[in-house]
Amino acid sequence: MAGYLVEGDHSKLARRLESDVKALYAFYHYGVLQGFVRLRWGFIDEGLTAEWALPGDVSLYRQLKSASETGTPIDLVIGVAPGWADPWSRARRVRILELRFNDVVVEEEGRAAFAIARHEIQAVRLAPEHTEQSATQDRAWREERG
Repeated sequence: MAGYLVEGDHSKLARRLESDVKALYAFYHYGVLQGFVRLRWGFIDEGLTAEWALPGDVSLYRQLKSASETGTPIDLVIGVAPGWADPWSRARRVRILELRFNDVVVEEEGRAAFAIARHEIQAVRLAPEHTEQSATQDRAWREERG
């Protein structure tokens, strides 16, 4: 960045700063969501505690537990997060079947249940509002599960 500044190339400097800010925001968001951040470099894959969540920030565990208890579908972004233009473009709509220590068992429409490692979850949100038909399907799903 110092070279861009010395050369007076403000457009490259601005792009580099924007890229760094986006990376820092993603790092912060992951720490709030998970309660830790991951350091991955070569063969190293370590988790470091992140205690910077603010009052009102909801942890991944609390969101998953709530969705599990109510049977509410959620959208999960798993693995590498998509681009900034559409951060939910690769979200998967699932229902939580079981919360375990390191993973969560989910059900996706048209697929058998499968486990997702919790540390691979980049983002979570409640599924957008349902139509009356899908609300009826939600009730039927909860009744099936007892």
